[in-house]
Amino acid sequence: MKLASVFFFLILFGVSAIAADAQTPVDPIVLVQMTKDPTCPPPTCYSGSGPLVLPYSSDISLDFAYDGSSDLTTLDLEFTGVPTGTGFSCQSDIYANCATTPILTGSLTTYTILFVLTGGGPPCTAGGGSTCPGFLAPGDGFSVTELPLVSATPEPASIVLFGSGLVLFGGVLRRRWA
Repeated sequence: MKLASVFFFLILFGVSAIAADAQTPVDPIVLVQMTKDPTCPPPTCYSGSGPLVLPYSSDISLDFAYDGSSDLTTLDLEFTGVPTGTGFSCQSDIYANCATTPILTGSLTTYTILFVLTGGGPPCTAGGGSTCPGFLAPGDGFSVTELPLVSATPEPASIVLFGSGLVLFGGVLRRRWA
């Protein structure tokens, strides 16, 4: 009977650990999406010349209005001060492709990363109902958001794993002192 109880708790631990691991994203995600009715300022205006340079923080959420003189078929987005070892993935409802290039700086603890967004993406709606597959036209708005690596609340599987560990530990202590 004792062996069956230990086996049951080991299976419970394994299933909980697999579920907890499966719910955690691998990399932070940078989202570049269209916004409606942009005005300048706020949000911040972007002229389209050179990369859009932003200091890195784990909770980036900024809105921009593109005020350039021509269509923006490639968006260069640059994060500075990124902690070493931080990886990213990129998604956009404007552009189909997002290439990332790390740029080494003189610091050993931080680096700069460049996102180059190109190509026609899924059709999206902006302002007066125009579509924007793969470019930003003057007057279009867009947002840059980072979804963090780890969520602020514990996952249900992690709570089950912790709770079952406490139950097993309590059972071991009870039998040892009995």
